[in-house]
Amino acid sequence: MGPTLTVADVREAIAASDEPYRRVWIGEENGRLPGDDNVSVLVRRLDGTWLTSYFERGSYQNPVVFKSEDEACRDFLEMIGQLSPAVIRAFFRRWHSVYFLMPDGWLGRPYDEWYELETVADDGVELTIIFDGGVRLTVPRTATVRDLGKHLLITDFESAILSGSRFGTRRYRPGVIELMVVSMNVLPVGHLGSR
Repeated sequence: MGPTLTVADVREAIAASDEPYRRVWIGEENGRLPGDDNVSVLVRRLDGTWLTSYFERGSYQNPVVFKSEDEACRDFLEMIGQLSPAVIRAFFRRWHSVYFLMPDGWLGRPYDEWYELETVADDGVELTIIFDGGVRLTVPRTATVRDLGKHLLITDFESAILSGSRFGTRRYRPGVIELMVVSMNVLPVGHLGSR
């Protein structure tokens, strides 16, 4: 599991999603329920634990309870289909530039070519990560995105498309895509995931 996700990450993911007006209730426990069965709920309880609930996943009378804010936020984001975009945005808030290591090798030359995030787009089917210089990485929304501290690992995809004016369009079948932080302490030496 990567660095902590917070309620601020949840609010940002909702605002940036394809459904920014979705019905959510985020806040502190105040002794009452949101009053509507079609609302996603993320609540910090009086005892310091967190609960998530959504009508389609069960009843508000039977919520899922977590000890940490991070676990509750991950569950909530997964429940509303926004976990991967939130993980990507949180990673790039900490780190600004990355090297690309694609299933077939480096994109460009490590140390010479790195990329900064411009935006993350989620159309409900695909997740498109847009970088400076017009570089776009598109993976299915179902791909697994893991923040490993100084590496962002994208796995479990059937296909991925990388496009940019300097190198055209490249298509990849299942594999590992690794985005590595540009840092004096991170050497771009190879994949963390299996090939």
